[in-house]
Amino acid sequence: MNSSLFERVSERLGIEEELLVKRALDAYISSKLREIELEEDHIMERYGVSSFEDFKKRFEQGELENVKRSVIEVEDDYFKLGSLSDSEEMRN
Repeated sequence: MNSSLFERVSERLGIEEELLVKRALDAYISSKLREIELEEDHIMERYGVSSFEDFKKRFEQGELENVKRSVIEVEDDYFKLGSLSDSEEMRN
C-alpha cells in the first residue's frame, strides 16, 4: 500500500485529506508560535524588560551590564530576542 499517512488518517477520521493537512499545519504553526512567545518572555523576564524595544534601548545604553550574564550571553540574547520578535511580527 503506497498511500500517504495523511491519506490513511483522513480515511480513518472520515475527513478530507486537504482539511486534515490544513489542520495539522495550523496546529504545528500554533505550537511553534507558542514556543517563540515562551522563549521571548523568558529572555525579557531575565532582564526585567517588557519588550524588545526596551531591551534594545537598555542594551545600547549599556544598562544591562549589571545582569549576572557575560557580555557574550547578553549579546546572544539581544540578537535572539530580535529574531524572535521578527518571527512574531510575521504572524500578524
